Amino acid sequence: MRRLSLLLALVALVLNLASAFAADEIGNLGVKTALRHMALDISQVETADLSKFKEDKNMSYWCELDNDFFISYESGKMPRIPAQAIVKKSALIDNKMSEPMLAIKRGMDSPLDEFAEDIKVIYESGAHVIFQAPPSVLNQIAKKESNHFKLESLRQNIRAAVNERHVYIPEIKSAETVSVDLNRIKSYIKTFENYKTRYSYSQGYLDAANFAVEEFKKLGFEAKLVEYLDGGKKQYNVVAQKKSPAAEKNEGFYVVGGHLDAMSPNPSIEAPGADDNASGSAGAMEVANIISKYPFAHKVRFVLFAGEELGLRGSKAYVSQLKASGEITKVLGMVNLDMIGFDKTAPISSLWQTRQTYDSFVSNFLAVAKESGKLKITMSYNVWGSDHVSFINAGAPAFLFIEDEYGANPHYHKTTDHLENLNPEMLHEFVRVVAQGLVNILSAGAEAKK
Repeated sequence: MRRLSLLLALVALVLNLASAFAADEIGNLGVKTALRHMALDISQVETADLSKFKEDKNMSYWCELDNDFFISYESGKMPRIPAQAIVKKSALIDNKMSEPMLAIKRGMDSPLDEFAEDIKVIYESGAHVIFQAPPSVLNQIAKKESNHFKLESLRQNIRAAVNERHVYIPEIKSAETVSVDLNRIKSYIKTFENYKTRYSYSQGYLDAANFAVEEFKKLGFEAKLVEYLDGGKKQYNVVAQKKSPAAEKNEGFYVVGGHLDAMSPNPSIEAPGADDNASGSAGAMEVANIISKYPFAHKVRFVLFAGEELGLRGSKAYVSQLKASGEITKVLGMVNLDMIGFDKTAPISSLWQTRQTYDSFVSNFLAVAKESGKLKITMSYNVWGSDHVSFINAGAPAFLFIEDEYGANPHYHKTTDHLENLNPEMLHEFVRVVAQGLVNILSAGAEAKK
């Protein structure tokens, strides 16, 4: 009996170790020391004071989430909190569970809902949830990652979302003021919506893609469907570029894009996708209308992607094609428009997602947004979730320009995502910022620095 007990104990030990190592595969061993967490309101903290606070050696890690700042530290080694910061919550981290993880979601629902009884939510605000879970549960959650749900370990400090107040936005003199045709944007969205579905494998998507090709051709662009294989099935991105004698001297080019496909509970039948993402596709096409009027010395290429909703398949395929042709090194900067039309509350919210390495490129557009003051700006260096990721992973400067209300649109991925639910002022401002930013860059002959 004693031998049996020892054998069972040994088996239990092995299983526990296996569970721990499995958890570590996603960067998450159980907490070894007594740690405390604290959520702080940093809305009144000066940028210099916040920067100094981030260097405090008593912090195990921190996560910046707009006006909130989440920190972890060993019990008895509390960091020096800035005087202007307000403590919102403080408690011990459960050392029987994993280290705290950051979950980022698009839409109201997420895989966390399935495990609500098993996890411990430490902090929740909009698209962000910081939580702990048993290692076995965490592994199950990690398997559900997609371009709509992402997990991040907090072992490294994360600037998941940074409020405009703590973002340096340079003063940039604008070139000739651009004019945005809102009615044309709305017409494009309505046309895309009327195809009933733009699910990537549907005839509706192909019809919408062909419509976009013909519209680009009307502007004098060379436009076509560019084929790629997805599991043996033919899929198509829309690619358009205007020939310019002045631009032919320079090999580098800028990219403006957005995904054309849509999703719903029954996408093969009905997926109108007005906000997600007819708005971004229509926005890119309106930028093309504006840019087409200028004889710039650099080319601008417009790409509408298939398969974003299926895991960024269209943009991954397109970037692979750019690598094969050697063109990926010639991408000076990429702007990704995704969901740019829903927010109806003032100030209109915007999320800018990039790598800090590409701040010099993104700053041209941030400066334009700052000029009007119509947008609440949130910056993120936590890159995930849309087609800009494919470019960044290939070393090309890129950023996502998206509404910052992930959970606010009740029509997200539903058959009710229609034009009448969108905010015209938001559509206009997002397109204006991109078009004006590009005109400023191209007029000055500036190139994004990698």
